[in-house]
Amino acid sequence: MLRSSLFLVLLMMVACDSSTDDLAGLIGTQNVPLMVTSATVADGHISVESQLTPATFLTRVETELDRDVTHVDLLNVTLSLPTPNSPPWSALFGATMTVSLVPDSTGAALAVASATPPADNSDVAAKVSVSRATLDQFPDIAAGRFKVRLSGDAAGDIASDVSQAVLVRLELSAF
Repeated sequence: MLRSSLFLVLLMMVACDSSTDDLAGLIGTQNVPLMVTSATVADGHISVESQLTPATFLTRVETELDRDVTHVDLLNVTLSLPTPNSPPWSALFGATMTVSLVPDSTGAALAVASATPPADNSDVAAKVSVSRATLDQFPDIAAGRFKVRLSGDAAGDIASDVSQAVLVRLELSAF
């Protein structure tokens, strides 16, 4: 009995000794609609982007935190073709699809996730390749002042009149 009580006390001491940097943060999602069209295809490459609206970026999380978000960690990126009877990803993209964040203050693209286009039109879980420390170098990202860009090589037989909606879902831990 004494041994288990001592273990519980030690466990409580360790749990109370964590800093705010170790906390998981609140999870929020941001859906970013994009449209791949013939105007976004040039020289065999697709590049389409959309500006986020800072006033609506992670508002639920900010309400729960009762303050502005100052740090974010990108947990997951999911790509979807939301329209019924969408063509397969491989009819749009010929190779790796890259998701980048473009902070307003720098205009430079920060690649954050990538995926290989599957031969169907199912949702795609992109591999996240950016750390919280890297995202912290760009305060515009935590503030929602950035564009989301999807780019990659176009499929060799992409339709010249292509018009396909794409949804990029960012899952973020916010602090």
